[in-house]
Amino acid sequence: MAEHSPTINLLTSGNPAKALPLGHDVRQLALYGGNADTLHMTWLDQADLAHPTDTRLFSAYLASDLTLLRGPTLISTAATLDYAALPLPSGALLTLWSSRVLSDPNSAATLTMQIIDPVGRPRPARTIAKNAAHPVLASDRTGHIDMAWLEPLSSHLWAIRFLQITGEPDETSTLPTPTSIGLIQVEADHALETFALATDSATVYALWGESDVRNADGTVWALSFVPDQPTQIVQFLVAEHARWPSVSVMPTDTLAIALTLSDQGHTVPAVAIVNHQQTVRLDRFAETGTVSHTMLAADSNQVLALSWFAVQADGSTLLMLTRAISSE
Repeated sequence: MAEHSPTINLLTSGNPAKALPLGHDVRQLALYGGNADTLHMTWLDQADLAHPTDTRLFSAYLASDLTLLRGPTLISTAATLDYAALPLPSGALLTLWSSRVLSDPNSAATLTMQIIDPVGRPRPARTIAKNAAHPVLASDRTGHIDMAWLEPLSSHLWAIRFLQITGEPDETSTLPTPTSIGLIQVEADHALETFALATDSATVYALWGESDVRNADGTVWALSFVPDQPTQIVQFLVAEHARWPSVSVMPTDTLAIALTLSDQGHTVPAVAIVNHQQTVRLDRFAETGTVSHTMLAADSNQVLALSWFAVQADGSTLLMLTRAISSE
């Protein structure tokens, strides 16, 4: 396991940043709510400094004041490419992580489901798919949990696999057979960059971003379907000149999709409001610096906040935040 140095800094409203001795080469850092205002934190990191390509999924369990209660805890047991996580009503955390044999970079990725229990302990891992990448998770208001991933069919073609379960799963749960929802095909000079999932009271939305390898441009697409009617699929364009979608469903079943837009040679954060498979509004936010990786999150009152990273002229990176995104 890697030697850890305090490279993860957390900042809460009205308090100074707190450095935690948890990371070395931290990527895809995320926080999720647990029981009694505790937090689960997950990230990808080097498992062994002597093997920098051996990336694994780690977690930590934090008190409400950000005191470290458990961690860093090694979760994944193989070289990890990507992961998704979803907080469960019990206070546990559901994770999906894709992995590959480290000695064979051309091997097909394996998708594993694993629960982190309410106090931050990993439970036994379970393989749920072969040849799988870009795992995503979402839940709806009725208690369903949606899982999706992409199965590579060629260098520019992917099949979307989807399954839906009711209640909290564990390592012994019987999972339904995955359904093939549709295909994602990108042009020869484009690359699939991101994949995301969201669900409202009846409909599931899969979103993906593709980038042009010749420049920094991109396009965000989506498709919608009803889980018990998977053949009735609607694909639609969310935005052109856009990258890195992050999606949240608003109380009115309207989608809010955070994007990074290329606008007259600059990158700006934006939110697309989508209703009935149409982008009805695209709000741009003024920004100085190079913007990347816009993100959306909702608080307990379902008020959406948009955040983004902005690289400044001096090379420093700022995390910016604006609140009260509305569908009106």
